[in-house]
Amino acid sequence: MPKAKITLIDLGYGNNKSIINALKYIEVDTVVTNKAKKILNSDMLILPGVGAFNTGVEYLEKLNLIEAIKETTLIKKKKILGICLGMHLMGKSSEEAKKKEGLNFFDIKFKKFSQKISIPHMGFNEIFSKNFSLTRNMQNCFFYFAHSFKASVNENKKYKTLICHHGENFIAGIEKDNFFGVQFHPEKSQTSGLKILKNFYKL
Repeated sequence: MPKAKITLIDLGYGNNKSIINALKYIEVDTVVTNKAKKILNSDMLILPGVGAFNTGVEYLEKLNLIEAIKETTLIKKKKILGICLGMHLMGKSSEEAKKKEGLNFFDIKFKKFSQKISIPHMGFNEIFSKNFSLTRNMQNCFFYFAHSFKASVNENKKYKTLICHHGENFIAGIEKDNFFGVQFHPEKSQTSGLKILKNFYKL
């Protein structure tokens, strides 16, 4: 039986190369595409992203990828990992683009950090986990963040989560069934980040 491949959904910008290199390092084959047909035939998906919420949604709409992603994950039950903006796109909405809806995999709304703290939140920060699949067998983990919008911990009652603190606690990772999202960039988080990607692949 051939090994599963991870399909990296190409949003037309961002850090695909870093993710591809990280997956190559852990010996995972990757397909990069913005074609609905290839997404529908995927073993598992990564939805990356760096940039604005509305730009990401508009790109998915323009290439008719939303239905392909939903069929692959909701009907075929393939695993998906959203990274940074990709995690936001898997939510319900964002203050960054109030007229656009996300994929609604998580009933989460993203809001801007308080003006009282330094934004964007950038650099390495520690995360805290309780029963989160992607951080199993990991302790004292630090990951690289770069974001100005966050999900409140008040919205985590339905899901398994990772928590981080930057002026306030916020959701750094979220999990429900075959759906996973991380606010940080595992591809830029050295050994800990590689473990996250490997754990996702081996689920």
